[in-house]
Amino acid sequence: MQAVKAANLGLRFLLELAAIAALAYWGWGVSWVVAIAAPAVWIALWATFGSPKARVALSAGQRIAFEAVVFGAAAVALWAAGREAWAVVLFAAWAANRATITALASR
Repeated sequence: MQAVKAANLGLRFLLELAAIAALAYWGWGVSWVVAIAAPAVWIALWATFGSPKARVALSAGQRIAFEAVVFGAAAVALWAAGREAWAVVLFAAWAANRATITALASR
């Protein structure tokens, strides 16, 4: 069970990096300023509300809603950049990862 938890947390980290990269990719198509600002805003929000050491504690429901919004924003950015399939993959991978985290937490 520990191996599954560790692998799932590793996947979570890769998904966080993918979301940042997605926002930078979309932003580059807009301007170099947006390519820097969009990931920076995502990182600031994640550090404040989403990370394990977040400054603001959220209830389980609030946390899931927050994650859906921030990962959804990254997926929408990919979609807007013309990478529809990758947008779907990113959001689906987040949803599966979140479901696994929730299931493992209840054990």
